[in-house]
Amino acid sequence: MKKLCLLSVFTAFAVILGYVEALIPFDFGIYGFKIGIANIAVVLTLYLFDVRSAYLVSTLRVLIIGTLFGTIFSVIFSLAGALLSVTLMSVAKRLLKASPLLVSTLGGVGHNVGQVVIAAIILNAREILYLMPILLILGALTGLVIGICSNIIIHRIKGNKIFTLLSNKEEI
Repeated sequence: MKKLCLLSVFTAFAVILGYVEALIPFDFGIYGFKIGIANIAVVLTLYLFDVRSAYLVSTLRVLIIGTLFGTIFSVIFSLAGALLSVTLMSVAKRLLKASPLLVSTLGGVGHNVGQVVIAAIILNAREILYLMPILLILGALTGLVIGICSNIIIHRIKGNKIFTLLSNKEEI
C-alpha cells in the first residue's frame, strides 16, 4: 500500500511537471518537441523503485498529460516514445550499471526515436525520418539535463529518513 501511494505521488509529480512544461513557450522549430521535464519522475521511479514501477508511472504520465493537453496522435506518439525510453533506460541501468546521467540521456534519445518511428508508420510519411539526426542530438542534450536534475534529487531523497521509512521494502 505504501508503494502504491508513493507511486501515485511520483505520477502526480510527473503530471505537474508536464503541465509546467506545457506552459513554457519553447520553440525548437520542430512541432511537438519538448524538453521532457516530466521524465524526471520516471528516472526517479526507475532508481528508487523498479522497472515495472517506471513503466507504470511513465504510461500514466503520458495518458494523463495527453488527455489534458494533447490529441490522440500525441498520446500514441508519446506512448511509443515513453515505452522505448523506459526499456532503454532499464537495460542501461541493469546491464551497464549506468548512472542516471547516461540512463536519462539514452531515455531522451529513445523517446525521440520511438515517436518518430511510430509517426512515420502511422502517417505513412518516411520523410519525417529526416528529422532523426537533429532529434537524436536534442534528445541526448535534454536527456542529459534531465539526468543531471534526477541525479541531484536521487541523492537527496536517498539520504532522507522519511523516504526511507515510507519505502521500506519489507512493507511494500
